[in-house]
Amino acid sequence: MREFEPGTQRSTDLVERVSIVPAREALPASGPELAARLQATWPGAQAVAETGSSSSIAEDLMRLAAGVPFPELEFYLPWLHPESATLLDYMPADCLVVADDWEAFEDTVQEFEEQALELRAEQIAARQLPADAPAPHVSWSDLQDQLSTMPLVILGGQQREEADSGLAADFAPGPRLGGQIPPLVDLLHKLRADGDHVVIVSRQAARLAELWGEHAPYHAPVELVDFVPQAGSALFVQGALAEGWVLRLEPHTKGAAEKRMHLLTDAEIFGWSRPEPRQRTLRRAAAAAPETAFEEFQPGDLVVHLEHGIGQFTELVTRTLHETEREYLLVIYENGDHLYVPITQADQLSRYIGPDERTPELSRLGSAEWPRARDQARRAAEVLAQELLDLYARRAAAPGYAFSADARWQQELAASFPYTETEDQQRAIAAVTEDMERPRPMDRLICGDVGYGKTEVALRAAFKAIADSKQVAILVPTTVLAQQHFQTFQRRLQAFPVRVEMLSRFRNAAQQRQIIKELAAGTIDIIIGTHRLVQADVQFKDLGLLIIDEEQRFG
Repeated sequence: MREFEPGTQRSTDLVERVSIVPAREALPASGPELAARLQATWPGAQAVAETGSSSSIAEDLMRLAAGVPFPELEFYLPWLHPESATLLDYMPADCLVVADDWEAFEDTVQEFEEQALELRAEQIAARQLPADAPAPHVSWSDLQDQLSTMPLVILGGQQREEADSGLAADFAPGPRLGGQIPPLVDLLHKLRADGDHVVIVSRQAARLAELWGEHAPYHAPVELVDFVPQAGSALFVQGALAEGWVLRLEPHTKGAAEKRMHLLTDAEIFGWSRPEPRQRTLRRAAAAAPETAFEEFQPGDLVVHLEHGIGQFTELVTRTLHETEREYLLVIYENGDHLYVPITQADQLSRYIGPDERTPELSRLGSAEWPRARDQARRAAEVLAQELLDLYARRAAAPGYAFSADARWQQELAASFPYTETEDQQRAIAAVTEDMERPRPMDRLICGDVGYGKTEVALRAAFKAIADSKQVAILVPTTVLAQQHFQTFQRRLQAFPVRVEMLSRFRNAAQQRQIIKELAAGTIDIIIGTHRLVQADVQFKDLGLLIIDEEQRFG
């Protein structure tokens, strides 16, 4: 016997032994015995089948008695194998079981059990199961009984009340540093002097290692830890964990110092949590039938017909034409004129959206007013399109600054993002990066609802500009928004040699003068502010990127 690779259609290594397992959980060989037992213990089965209300039961009994396979065979597992088993039954009695999140595990099992019991009750009420049908699952109490006989370590979530392990007493939460690098350096100095073991797991491991390297020898960051770091040293690991801890390695005795192992993560250092997935499944919208367009209309709504103009939708009516009954949308126009739009042509109508709250005049059927207004709008749109084409042609021809390709610090900043980028974010970041690396000015609009990650896109672009020694200005419409962005940028860029400042009414006159002076000298990398940024006394040494938040609010 040989292994066969379907992709290459070639036979590879010799095989001396093959284990073939059943293709399904239930085998039909036990069917005849089960069919006889069910008919004896569930006399109502044949009666139910004869009434025709549940003929599938009789068919199942016939197939069980014949010992043939059928798709629903696994539904009879509780009778085929009365003794249920779990994965724990196949483990050694002394196997260590580790629960990552006990509360989530308990909730999942109990939710499944509730759904199974509810479905079982419905089937019994419908006479599709006997009243004494065994439960088709292992209950939560049974799982608890099994786990109580095995060594169990719970890493997180709600702890069991009956937990009697002393292991928890050896763990303590780590310190919270709030994104402040100097306190982190001081802490590492202290732990080193105490001879403790330190492991730092971070998405910015390389940058943190460089910062620590300015104070003490260190090893390059690793991705896999298969050894205990030496006492008095710090091991940096590229990765992400939910939280860290402090573990006591030796019992406390009088006169002897305790030895500890410290696990620091982004949660302790920066206040970040482990990246959570934010991916959204994008489904291609199915082609909608024209008649579905009217579903958004309510009686009294103003609508626009492609050929006849502005009218008022009244109702959906039925009319008979040439002995054929059809549905129409009734639209009222000026002077009470009626227009019956076949429902199959509902896509000719759209909801009216005006420039303000004023109610428009209804169009007059048969007049030239609407075609004339439509033609004027088309010509105005063509003029605007030509102006935009000319504008962007001039911009494309204007020389710009081509920023350098992303370097290691950009990669570290991206890795420090405490979430998983959405597909839209990834496309926007890639598009902005491509624009900035071209030798012409960038003019890009980023749209998205609140909370969809526009700020992170702007932050990546700002950091890319700073990497080429350019300054960045971020213009916002309100002082509160300026403060929010100031805090966000400071927190995200804490581990890098970047200076972020804010210019708004939250700064007094003396502070504003000092900020403007340093901005002109080039010692400020990112300035965030309101309309104060566009006043004549604000000068930059080398402005490379302007970001406008909520552009529409500036008129």
